[in-house]
Amino acid sequence: MVKIARDKKVHFYAGALAGFVGGWLVYVFINGGRPEIIGGAITLAIAIGCAKEIYDIKKETGFDKKDLLATAIGGAVSAAAWLGFSFLRGF
Repeated sequence: MVKIARDKKVHFYAGALAGFVGGWLVYVFINGGRPEIIGGAITLAIAIGCAKEIYDIKKETGFDKKDLLATAIGGAVSAAAWLGFSFLRGF
């Protein structure tokens, strides 16, 4: 069984939360359709992940591509959830 580091799990969950918020912001304020909501979810997750990694450079722990990838995957999972929600709601 593969053991996933706690840090990567935290990045995944943060990306999922950011993706949910990004999709919600597009859905509520822009009244976007499926492509816009998915784009908003993934974009906000990646933006948050990049900001965190830039902060880590200043903290001297360094930029970690795997952390950014875990955050982006969390955003993609949220985007998939928004896609499923959009099919259920019919928008």
